[in-house]
Amino acid sequence: NKTAPQPWQAIAQRFCSIKICCSDVFKSQFMEQFGYPKGNPKGIPIMRIGEFGTVKGGKRLPKGESYADHITAHPYVRVIDMINHSVNIPELVYLTPSTHEKIARYTISSKDVYISIAGTIGQVGAIPDSIDGANLTENAAKIVLNKEAPVDRDYLIWYLSLPAGAEQIEEKTMRTTQPKLALYRIEEIEVLVPKIDEQRRFAEFVRQSDKSKLLLQNKYEKINQDRRLLTCLMKTTQLSR
Repeated sequence: NKTAPQPWQAIAQRFCSIKICCSDVFKSQFMEQFGYPKGNPKGIPIMRIGEFGTVKGGKRLPKGESYADHITAHPYVRVIDMINHSVNIPELVYLTPSTHEKIARYTISSKDVYISIAGTIGQVGAIPDSIDGANLTENAAKIVLNKEAPVDRDYLIWYLSLPAGAEQIEEKTMRTTQPKLALYRIEEIEVLVPKIDEQRRFAEFVRQSDKSKLLLQNKYEKINQDRRLLTCLMKTTQLSR
C-alpha cells in the first residue's frame, strides 16, 4: 500500500511541470515577438499606462451596509473573486439596489482591466460581459482605456501578468504593515506598445494556450477526485476485513 500513491504523485508532478511549461511558453512567445522589454532591442514604442488610460479605484461598502442575501442586478467584485484573469461568477456577492445607489460611481466595465491593489496585489484581468457594470471593491482598481488607446485590452492584461509588468507592479507596491499599490503608481507602469495587430496576435496565442492549460487543470482535478475516492474505498475495504 505504501507504493500505491506513487502513480498519483507522478501525475501531480507532471501537471505542475505542464503549468510551469505554459508560463515559459508565454514568456518565450513574448520575447520572440517583442524582445526583452528592459533592453527593448526592437525599438518598440514605450508608453506609461497614464498616457493611454485612466486608473480609478473601487469602493468599500458604506458603513452599516452588508451584502444582499440573494442575487440582484448589482454584483460586487472582490479580490477573492478574481481568478484566471476573469471572475469566479458562482462565488460573487450582490448588493441591494439601495446599497448600490450609494456607491454607483464605483463600477467596472467589461472593457476595462482590473488590478488588485491590496491583499493579493497584482492580479489582473477583465470581468465577463454578463456582469458589465458590476461594483468594484476598494481593494482593486480599474484601468479605463482611452477611446483611441493604441493598446489592446487583452494584450495589456497579459503584459501585466508576465515579468515585464509584474516586476514593475512589485517595485511600485508600497511596503508598509499593509502593502498597497497606489493608483498613481499604476499610471507610471511602462508598457511596450507594438502595432495593434501584433498585440492581438500575442493575446490570442496566450488565450488559446491558457484554454489548454485550464482543460488540463480540470482533468487533473478530476483525477485527484478519483484518487481520494479510491483511497477512501481502500480504507473501507481494509476495515471490513
